[in-house]
Amino acid sequence: TETRVIQDWTAHEAIRSWAQGGDATARNHMALQVDGNEVTLLVNDAAVWEGEASSVATDGIFGLRINHGLNLHVTSVTTGTGG
Repeated sequence: TETRVIQDWTAHEAIRSWAQGGDATARNHMALQVDGNEVTLLVNDAAVWEGEASSVATDGIFGLRINHGLNLHVTSVTTGTGG
């Protein structure tokens, strides 16, 4: 019934935004790495958030929560050990 906020919105230079008159696409590659009790969220290979794995659910069902007014295309979702 309620979504828990892990991190409030924070601008980061690694996140590409669409700009009026520019390319019609702003592509961002996102990855979530779990190593022991450390979790890192990467956008375009830059760490944008780090925290303890015990503070977030790292096992289970995957999902995206997207706000209205966005045109989002997810091209692939993969799991694995990286490399």
